[in-house]
Amino acid sequence: MRILLSDASGLTSRQLSTILSQNGHIVHVLSPPGLTLTKLTSHVQKIHHVPSVNLDPYAWLDAAVAVMSEEKGKESGSFDVLIGTQEQVAVVAAERERVEELGVRVGVAEFEALGAVLDKKRSG
Repeated sequence: MRILLSDASGLTSRQLSTILSQNGHIVHVLSPPGLTLTKLTSHVQKIHHVPSVNLDPYAWLDAAVAVMSEEKGKESGSFDVLIGTQEQVAVVAAERERVEELGVRVGVAEFEALGAVLDKKRSG
């Protein structure tokens, strides 16, 4: 499988990229410019630079969709799945149709379920 991770900076992404790669998957990651943990591993085939999700989640999403569209047109083919590994999960969950329209599955919970988990008022 060709897998795209939503973030390259966290330990979760580094560990996930290692496990996925060791199991024969091709792993790419999305990352704002700068030092990231996945740059320190040989388990990531490519890092795609995107804006920081913290500055503008929808600018991040636009860039992520552009990366997926660009890869779809290459000989290696499109990604099979986008896995949310950090705070990008919220915008991906809210706009999952944009990703799924590209033929890429989304590895995040439905937005309503995510909201219920994150809504501290409901968990009271």
